[in-house]
Amino acid sequence: AAVPALAAALDDPRPDVRRRAAQVLWRAGPLTTELVAPLLEPLSRALASEDAVLRAGAAAVFVNQGPMARAAVPALVKAAADEDRDVRLWAVQALGSVDADAAIDALVPAMKDPDPAVRAAAALSAGSAFVKGEKAVEGLVASLADDVQDVRVAGAGGLWALARPASVPALLPATKDANAQVATSSLHALGAIGDPAGCDALLSGLKDDRPEVRTAAAYALGGMDAAIDRVMPALLETLKHAESGMRSSAASALGRLGPGAAPAAPALAVALADESESVRMMASSSLIDLAGPGQIDALVRALKDPSANVANYAAQTLGRIGPAARSALPALDAALPDADASTATAVLLAIGHIGGGDAALARRIRDERPRLSGYPAAQALFAIASVEPDAEKRDEAVGELVALLDDEGIASQHVLFLLGSLEGEAATAVPALRKRLEVERDRAAAAIALIQIEGSAGAMEIVAAEIRKGNAFAASWLTYLGEAARPLAPALREALLF
Repeated sequence: AAVPALAAALDDPRPDVRRRAAQVLWRAGPLTTELVAPLLEPLSRALASEDAVLRAGAAAVFVNQGPMARAAVPALVKAAADEDRDVRLWAVQALGSVDADAAIDALVPAMKDPDPAVRAAAALSAGSAFVKGEKAVEGLVASLADDVQDVRVAGAGGLWALARPASVPALLPATKDANAQVATSSLHALGAIGDPAGCDALLSGLKDDRPEVRTAAAYALGGMDAAIDRVMPALLETLKHAESGMRSSAASALGRLGPGAAPAAPALAVALADESESVRMMASSSLIDLAGPGQIDALVRALKDPSANVANYAAQTLGRIGPAARSALPALDAALPDADASTATAVLLAIGHIGGGDAALARRIRDERPRLSGYPAAQALFAIASVEPDAEKRDEAVGELVALLDDEGIASQHVLFLLGSLEGEAATAVPALRKRLEVERDRAAAAIALIQIEGSAGAMEIVAAEIRKGNAFAASWLTYLGEAARPLAPALREALLF
């Protein structure tokens, strides 16, 4: 009831009433779509008022409303060039919130505004990850040379968010900026871009006098997979650094380098015993994609880590190693009774992915299941179906897993993922999966599960159709199919998703 009254008050002949209405709306914060709609026209009129205070107040209201206020972009663009500094400041902030991409032609000149606060706000708005094209880069690059450090900070942060190769030449000297925030954002930007031309600056940053800059350089090296031969030795050395922040950043970076960093797995396994919880956590996280059978003993020890996160990642990694980690099953079994819900989920998934006949283990998991609900319960059924040697009991677990497809407490796609991971052991689920093809949100996941379980040609055609429609979810799930996904390559090419 208050919004219609406030909308009317914006057109009141009394200046103080209009100003007060704008102030109340600003203090109200983000509004629902239904409440914003009737305010768009009166607020846009207020932006054209002769009263500068009202114009600034109206622009400030739009800062909180985001994309719901896109219809006001033309009025805000005009306000970004207003003669009043406060109006310009609020307007450029609002454009960043509402639709920076549509307003980039107004934000670029605003980055040259005579007022530094406006320049900084314009740089922050232009540096939105949603801004397409290259128009913003030129203005943000110029911001890096601004005399005012807040403007340089905003410019470096914007270039980090955009991560465009054209900004690399300007970012290189900015990594040595006197302001640590400018330097760290510039380093992160180079890492996000991943151009090998930034490699020297990142390696040099490892020796910076400022600890926050050094750790940023170490972390950013994780984006330099194109220069992995130069980067990995430096990161392995940094993994031995006296500062825990450096060791932690190096451990994280090694994991983000991707499969090419697999030779770093032994060093990361050693880091699982680091005195710093942060280092152990980053090392265990990175090992998820890099570890092999040689790291099993270290991962088993990590299951007893006092940090639940470290234990969780260790369990995930053992699951990724798969059947080769069968020697870890007793330790995973022992970790289950005291595990919190999140770690129990990881432990059960690991047991399921390692698999192998073990009636006693299946029985113990079955005993644990009553205390589990939601996702951990689904993982428990998955683990039972994986390790249970008795076909009848295995089918029973698969049937219970199928029943969870209608459980509102767990995403059906996750259940479909678990059923597909069981491959042929989930053959009894095929009728339910075929029926699930009729549910639009589950169609791609059900089809992929059918391919895993029975190699269904019809399901392959469904997945191809979903990919051609631009279903990125379907494309991302192809990693679970391995070589079986090869026939889907033409669909991926057509959708430009690979």
